Amino acid sequence: MDALRATNRGALEDDPERRDLEALVLAWRRGLTKIVTIPCRGEWNRRIGPNALLVTADTRADSDAYRLALTSFA
Repeated sequence: MDALRATNRGALEDDPERRDLEALVLAWRRGLTKIVTIPCRGEWNRRIGPNALLVTADTRADSDAYRLALTSFA
């Protein structure tokens, strides 16, 4: 049960994709189908292939940085 509780991410409205839905939809319309989150410190993102975006956990956690990463997917 402890492991299950540890994976609980909290309220649904705090989910990064739900929180930044507008930017996510725009990126999806440009072809984004996969977001890969790597557990590194700092904010960083990079397009990998025609349909994927690589972001750090810090980028995904910060709404401004995540929206910027999603809007950079073009």
